[in-house]
Formats: sequence, structure tokens, C-alpha cells
Amino acid sequence: MKYLKKFNEASNIEDIKDILLEIEDDHYDIFIYDHKHLVSDRHGSSTISISSHNHYDKLNWDDIKDCCLRLKDYLGDNFIKFENFEGTLNSNGNYRWKEIELNEHTQIDSEKVIISYKP
Repeated sequence: MKYLKKFNEASNIEDIKDILLEIEDDHYDIFIYDHKHLVSDRHGSSTISISSHNHYDKLNWDDIKDCCLRLKDYLGDNFIKFENFEGTLNSNGNYRWKEIELNEHTQIDSEKVIISYKP
């Protein structure tokens, strides 16, 4: 189902949860974070984290691809980026994330992805 309403048109977090309900029912963990008050590279944005229920199993991209693409379409201009978890620590002691293009041809090989957007 395509969402005709865009994020900035009287939308709310419940709409995002509705889009992701299908994959949450398939035993994926969904967390939505508001980073407006954090001092970090995510300052001023919100993120949606999608991970396998086990947190160690790799995501099955075929299971979550359609929901991620619908969510990007729904967010419209508020969509910021899509990141793939790389699972290693960088020199600052933080986990590495790789920003990748989210489209029909995207492939991932990870336990977790993050979608960042402007609230």
C-alpha cells in the first residue's frame, strides 16, 4: 500500500509505526529515537532503528525492503539518510555506520539499519 499523505501533512509517529507494523510482526525490533536534545552527529534528527529480534542475526533485506522504501517515500523531504551497521568500533570508540543509497537496488548485509529523518 502506498501512503498518499506525506510526513509533513498532519502526520505523526503513529503513521510511521503503522508502516513498520508488518516487519515488526515478522519478529524485527523497531525503535524510534528523538535526538533533538543530543550533542552528536544526530543532533536535530530522529532515527528509526530496525534490527533482527536476536540482534546477532543478519537482517533479511527481502523482508524489510518494501517497508523501508515506503517509509522513505512517506517521509519525503524529511528523509535524511539510510545507514547500514558495520559492527566495528571506530577510533572514538563508537560503532561504525555506513550511509548507503536507499532505492530498489539497495542491498544490505547487517544486523541493523537506521533511517534518519527531520521530525
